[in-house]
Amino acid sequence: MFVGDKRKQVHFNVQFNTENCEAHCSCGLFQFRGILCKHAISVLLKMEVINVPEKYILQRWRKDLKRCHTRVKVGYYDDWTSNLEAQRYDKLRKKFDEVADLAVVSDEKMMQLWNLLDEIQTKVK
Repeated sequence: MFVGDKRKQVHFNVQFNTENCEAHCSCGLFQFRGILCKHAISVLLKMEVINVPEKYILQRWRKDLKRCHTRVKVGYYDDWTSNLEAQRYDKLRKKFDEVADLAVVSDEKMMQLWNLLDEIQTKVK
């Protein structure tokens, strides 16, 4: 880290719990961004941990996670028209938006729609 023209040394403390294979670094990168820092990775390597514990692989970083936004039409994505699931999702989303606009006018209408959606969700599963 540089302060003006001089380099300032910063030291981070990593606490490692061997029982649950948990590393906590004072830099706070995992707590703030969900990314395991190089300090904690160094400790895991030094402790000969072969696989990164699952708790450090957040859902948002997984490739096998099914995300709703992958079904939404994107202007620069030419292949969207051949993706039937995306087309169905877009059609349903438009209808849901129309119905939601009608239901938000009162708590009674909102709860009526909410209960109907719960019933439909149970049937669709």
